[in-house]
Amino acid sequence: MSLLDRDLVHDALSLLGEVLRARGEPPLHLVVSGGAALLAAGLVTRVTNDVDVIARRGEVDGEVFAAHPLPAQVKEAVADVARELDLRPNWLNAATGALMIDLARFPPDFLADTVEKEYGPNFKITYIGRPGQLYLKFYAAVARDEPRDLADLRAMRVTPAEALRIGIWMLADEVISVGNKPRLCRIATELNCHEIVSDIERFLP
Repeated sequence: MSLLDRDLVHDALSLLGEVLRARGEPPLHLVVSGGAALLAAGLVTRVTNDVDVIARRGEVDGEVFAAHPLPAQVKEAVADVARELDLRPNWLNAATGALMIDLARFPPDFLADTVEKEYGPNFKITYIGRPGQLYLKFYAAVARDEPRDLADLRAMRVTPAEALRIGIWMLADEVISVGNKPRLCRIATELNCHEIVSDIERFLP
């Protein structure tokens, strides 16, 4: 089965939009993060396994709300596209949205610099921009041991100031526990943000 590069993400979503339109489905606006969003924004060039849906977005006021579980008819259309393009059956899924912290806990700039694209008359994607991706990738890097998280942070050229701001937010808002300080410091060091380690170590929530 094919992995998703930037072109294949576009092709798969375009085909999904066509399938949804042909079946008369109502407008659908999804918020996407992860590798697909990084590819769409041109922040990385790697391939990805799937398109991570973290939320849905209202068409009238733009409100963001939970995407999990996706409607059954959307899942069916995703499976049909998978068969057509030889992709994983759940190449687009909302599993990440079900597992991550409440979007309301992120700072206001989480939704800054998003990229919105239309894949047909009634299917839109809002891709999380660089500010939001930094929050998500730092959280992921602390929560799991996946080399791609650090690789993505390096590709986004995170600065020491950004790393410190996000690290302090995670500790202050108890997104991560104080026990994760050593791991957070190790991540900062691996990202060549050595100068913030002492500030993180001294911080008391």
